[in-house]
Amino acid sequence: MLTFEDLLPEILEKPSIHARMVNTFSMLEYIGTRKILKSQDAPSMTLSLLAHIQEEIRHAQMLKKLALDLSHGELTTYSEDHLFCGKEAREYFQTIDLESKKTLQESKTFQNYLLTTFLIEERAKKLYPVYERALETSGYAPVIRAILRDEENHLREVSEELKIPQENTSSLILGLREVEGTAFQKYLQAMSAELKKAR
Repeated sequence: MLTFEDLLPEILEKPSIHARMVNTFSMLEYIGTRKILKSQDAPSMTLSLLAHIQEEIRHAQMLKKLALDLSHGELTTYSEDHLFCGKEAREYFQTIDLESKKTLQESKTFQNYLLTTFLIEERAKKLYPVYERALETSGYAPVIRAILRDEENHLREVSEELKIPQENTSSLILGLREVEGTAFQKYLQAMSAELKKAR
């Protein structure tokens, strides 16, 4: 099974691809913001949700700044040529979102948002520490460390909202984790294929 750790050394060796990967991560944070906004209407917006929206936007901004720095100011948008496997990254997010919605079997937009967020935050908790360690000598690690702290806090909050422990092994969570894992593998495979093309 392919891992992010397998691909990261080669990504870091290719500054253009590295910058576009970071920009893609920024886009995913932005998509997360949109998902929250779509799950709520004004009367139900809470302080906690506003704080999470702010965090997601800040993460998108922090990663965008890093992508701009790494690309010497070139990656100004989320257009396809400014991303690294952007289509597959969006498909990863949408697959989890759609499967969560299907699992709920009825229109529960907020619950769908919570489940999708739970799964993606779990992935972030695995992925960002690997990336942070790889950036330790570059001076960029604190950016990722700050994002990771927020993601860990938010995972706890979402777990409490869903009334499930983070290591929940119910059939619903196990099934969705399997979907997320398969979707993430497809994303990694796409990145691997693009790296081969760039050799």
